[in-house]
Amino acid sequence: MEIAKIKSLIAAIGRAAAKLVKDIQQAAIEVTLHAIAHGDVTLADSLVDACGSGVRRDSLRAWLEINGPFAVQASGKFGLDKKRAKTMKATAEYRAVLESKLWNEAKREPAAVTVLDIGNKVDKFLEGLNKTANMDGVQVRDRELMDFLITQTKAWHGERAIKAARAMNAAEQRAALGYAPKAETETA
Repeated sequence: MEIAKIKSLIAAIGRAAAKLVKDIQQAAIEVTLHAIAHGDVTLADSLVDACGSGVRRDSLRAWLEINGPFAVQASGKFGLDKKRAKTMKATAEYRAVLESKLWNEAKREPAAVTVLDIGNKVDKFLEGLNKTANMDGVQVRDRELMDFLITQTKAWHGERAIKAARAMNAAEQRAALGYAPKAETETA
């Protein structure tokens, strides 16, 4: 293919891509306003499905979730978030708000940080291990290791309880003497 034809093809792709982004924005706005007005969320799934793999569908889904009465169900399909739907109105003002929020720039909220309680996990693991080891017909290898882990875990929990009690006791003593909590009395 000649370079002029390649450049022409690239330019045509750029124009088509820009038009597609604009068309998806308009469709997303209309789908959102329709869902607000009628409680019908089926068009949201249809829009996302119509986009195919060449489009940032994750951004489109995020935009719909952020700006409309949509909630993703366990099936992955959109459902109606009735609580949010009651707070939204399909008005000209909201249309303007939606037009200012570009679908292809939307990002999902970051996932909530999950706290991993190692002590709890180890306790449950050792409890299950001990239960299995004490079943009839089970031959246990390295029982000493299991006993060691149980002993060390109990000691760790004991030390933790002592530290917590000491901290509580010290705080109670300061309060009984009329002192403010330590963090509030310190100055820079």
